Amino acid sequence: PRCSTHEDKIREYIKKEAEKLGFQTEVDEIKNLVVRIPSNRDSEGNKLGVVLQSHIDMVCEKNENIQHDFSNDPLKLKTIEIDNEKWLTAEGTTLGADNGVGIAYQLAIMKKMHDGSLDFDALDLDLLFTVDEERGLSGASQMDKNLISGKYLLNLDSEEDGRFTIGCAGG
Repeated sequence: PRCSTHEDKIREYIKKEAEKLGFQTEVDEIKNLVVRIPSNRDSEGNKLGVVLQSHIDMVCEKNENIQHDFSNDPLKLKTIEIDNEKWLTAEGTTLGADNGVGIAYQLAIMKKMHDGSLDFDALDLDLLFTVDEERGLSGASQMDKNLISGKYLLNLDSEEDGRFTIGCAGG
């Protein structure tokens, strides 16, 4: 679990994974994290700078009858079937898929860029992990703007499956 204002463990995990793969990381005063993945192209001026952003906190809520300490207890996951489709859910607590799915995309991109199975030849990529989205977007709104260098930012969080949101889904 990674409740708002308690994102230290997930941020450190992401930071260590990125550094283990040889990528540069930086944390700003608000505790947002950026992982820099430089392009493979040597020539300056022709690179495209893109930022992929997700937030690393989650809504930490539990059912009334559930004993759960989000600071120490792991989530209990299970699969359920709805209309002949399997869904992952948590027992008595929120799952954290918002925005855990975005974090998973970013971790997968890091690993694939490192092992060469994914290559953006002319793309400087910043993976931005912001804090405290669930309580008012303070991580994104108070972010040090020098933390990222990309001209374009894609937010990996949205309200509706299968749709792009232009702007902010939550604010």
